[in-house]
Amino acid sequence: MRQHPAGAPCFRHRRLRGRSARTPFLFVLAALTLAAAPPRDAAPAPPLLAPAAEPPPLTVTVHDADGRPVAGARVFADSVLGEARSAVVTDAAGAAAFAGLPPGRYLLSAAAPAGTAAPVETTHSGTPAAPIALTLRFAAHREAVVVSAALGARAERESGYLVDTLTAEELRERGEWGAVEALRGVAGILVRQDGGPGTLADIQVRGLPGSATAVVVDGAPLRDAASITGGSSALLPGVGLLGVDRLEIRRGGGSTLYGTNGMGGVLQIVTRSGSGGDSLRASAEAGSKGQAAGAAEWGTGGPRGSVSASLGERRITKGADGDDRFRNTTAAFRAGRRLSPGLHLSARAFWSNAEVGLNDDPFPVGGPATGVVEAAAVPLETVRAFEGGTPLDGLDLGAATFVPATNDPDARQRTRFLSALVSLSGNPTPALAWTVRYHDLTTRRENTDGPGGVNPWDPAAPQTISYAAGIRSGSARLEVGGRRHRLLLGAEAEWERAETVDPAFSTRLGQSGLAAVVQEELRAAGGRASLRAALRFHRFTTRAPELAPEEGSPYAGALPPPGASALTADLSGTAALGGGLRLRGSWGRGFRAPSLYERFGTYYSTFGYSVFGDPRLEPEFTSAADLGL
Repeated sequence: MRQHPAGAPCFRHRRLRGRSARTPFLFVLAALTLAAAPPRDAAPAPPLLAPAAEPPPLTVTVHDADGRPVAGARVFADSVLGEARSAVVTDAAGAAAFAGLPPGRYLLSAAAPAGTAAPVETTHSGTPAAPIALTLRFAAHREAVVVSAALGARAERESGYLVDTLTAEELRERGEWGAVEALRGVAGILVRQDGGPGTLADIQVRGLPGSATAVVVDGAPLRDAASITGGSSALLPGVGLLGVDRLEIRRGGGSTLYGTNGMGGVLQIVTRSGSGGDSLRASAEAGSKGQAAGAAEWGTGGPRGSVSASLGERRITKGADGDDRFRNTTAAFRAGRRLSPGLHLSARAFWSNAEVGLNDDPFPVGGPATGVVEAAAVPLETVRAFEGGTPLDGLDLGAATFVPATNDPDARQRTRFLSALVSLSGNPTPALAWTVRYHDLTTRRENTDGPGGVNPWDPAAPQTISYAAGIRSGSARLEVGGRRHRLLLGAEAEWERAETVDPAFSTRLGQSGLAAVVQEELRAAGGRASLRAALRFHRFTTRAPELAPEEGSPYAGALPPPGASALTADLSGTAALGGGLRLRGSWGRGFRAPSLYERFGTYYSTFGYSVFGDPRLEPEFTSAADLGL
């Protein structure tokens, strides 16, 4: 299928203007160098800030359902305030210790081939205490720690929202390589793809279009600002699972916490944040249709910090029709450094470079018809004869009403993205936490086609359509809370750009946004009941588009486009009724801001400019409610 906006201009390939492509790489490299942990056998380097005395470790023991110790289990400690996560591995006695954790409240959980342990909340007071016991069990429903419901770690049973979690262990057991394939079969989720692996893919929640699902990596947006709807359809096929800790799928309006596009739900991709000791894993596989894949993952760490890296590639040389080529190279890198017991610096990079062969669009055949026309495809052997050069009017089409996608040997799409995130967080006291983050996303798509194939509209010479975009964002959060309440105050700023360049036509589009978020959580009856409310105000400001040539530009001399704003809210709660029965409900409002193409989409030809966008567009909204036992 063709994967570019209808009416978009065709270019000869040329490097797009704007910020140097080296900038995010240099930025990430500097941050990762600072964040990297020292070797275990070396004395720790002096921290940037004078540390307080190291608190005693938080100790944990893990047993199976029969009370036997479990060695090699991964144990996680998620901070209730802030975004810190630590991981350790149990020894032969089933014991593990989290060294250097600042005092505060944590959710402890564990996973191993013998089962999983439900999250247990504990308070680490900073004084020696007895080990916390965790028991691994098999269960039809695995209770998990999720971050999608409250901008922080929460037990899924107390989130109030319906959140499905796919862990790295589950995905590895299923042999999944990418996020698109992993999401197939999740209840209430429809994964729609235009063709084989690598083609455009949408995640549709509750019947809404794919652009109504916000896709975020560690809470930061993953979307293509140069696409028609500003969604993630072109990027999702390149999202691999290397370096990913889990996938969280939250249903219902999620814009209050995650901004635009969260009308139907949120797909949260959580990258691995703790190595849990030295580890090395390598894999290779091969299958039918010319499919092969290989990957390597490495990690090391200790009380002062951790470093992990992964690299993999998947190739398909044949595909469904013998010529549907696909290649996807993915990489992830993460480093964390504890500068002092209450101060943590982390940085990560998430990268993909994918290329896929495309087919021509299906087209109708037969004479004029009225009413509902039954879809009947031309037989495969007839399609092959058509691809071999036999004219369509020389074939017996029978009662067929359309020709399926025919092979186009010189059509392909290349998609690249790099998501880089740097975060500094602090826990000055057990009841206070703050976080400052900077995120830089760069994307690029190139669609190339030539005279090969049977489509009469193929270009006479190879042509490339190119799109480059980026989203920069910065945010700050302050959290105050105790056992009965948690108040979160947040502010976000975002800068979005989309560029196209050709010797005869170029555009530079951009918009910025400012948002404020407030969230309050209340707990009662010893945690048996909870209530959470959140409010977001988001204001968008769009700059005047830059089009060349200026002569005939529909926006020349026009006033700056009007801004737009969105006000959204979330409300959720849970209550334990006894006997293992829990009532939970939620209501949320979501919004989607108009994309840059929807505002300023244009096409330039010898006839002048054609306009497809409307700068006056306002955001669209949805509301969703859930109630269940």
